[in-house]
Amino acid sequence: MKKNKLLFVAIFLASVLFQIMHFQNHDNFYRFGFAIGLDNNAVGTDIALNLVYVIAPILFIVFYSSGSVYDMTDGYGKLLIIRHYSKTKLYLKMCLKNLIISIAATAIQSVIYLCYNYGFPDVGMRAVNSLCMYAFILNAILNLQGILELIAPPHIVNIIVFIFCFLSYYVVQNLPLYTDIMWIEMIVKVILFPALLFGMQNGTVHNGSLYTIFLLVTLVLNFSAISIGIHRFKKTDIF
Repeated sequence: MKKNKLLFVAIFLASVLFQIMHFQNHDNFYRFGFAIGLDNNAVGTDIALNLVYVIAPILFIVFYSSGSVYDMTDGYGKLLIIRHYSKTKLYLKMCLKNLIISIAATAIQSVIYLCYNYGFPDVGMRAVNSLCMYAFILNAILNLQGILELIAPPHIVNIIVFIFCFLSYYVVQNLPLYTDIMWIEMIVKVILFPALLFGMQNGTVHNGSLYTIFLLVTLVLNFSAISIGIHRFKKTDIF
């Protein structure tokens, strides 16, 4: 398992570098583009490949955290629970690990991008807000992964989560083609929350008040996912 984790870290780092190389060949990406995303003006079916490059590192972050719930139901966690260790504390420890992974992944990508950011359009201090939102939404995705692993095997969950992330971003990026009504856009973005990873979609770049709303929504999503996960985990029969 440790070797697998190291492999996923190596592939994650490689995916970030390939992402930067792809960004350098296009004019519609920004500094810290992994958290800013594709320009809002880019729409249509032909942007699918660009979206894959944007979210590719997330795939390996999901793979890295995969199996955390399985470890609690069939691994070391099972032994702890047999010894009357609190299921709530055990699940909260996993959630804390997810938060650490989210912050670490954001920080690592930021450091790498600092070395290659020259030549990309700048968004100033708004990049800081975008990085914060990226970490929070990434954490929400990992918390969703934890809930799904209580229902399905980890490898199936990985596929579901990545498809959900891609389709969410694809639909939201192309949303201007179908509606320009603000409240409809907000509802769609909340439902397809992985798209809020990116500053172009969460209000960081163009709408500060909208960013505040989505930040609050993100916190609610995380707390809700943790609460649902704890409730579900406490009802799970591990014996």
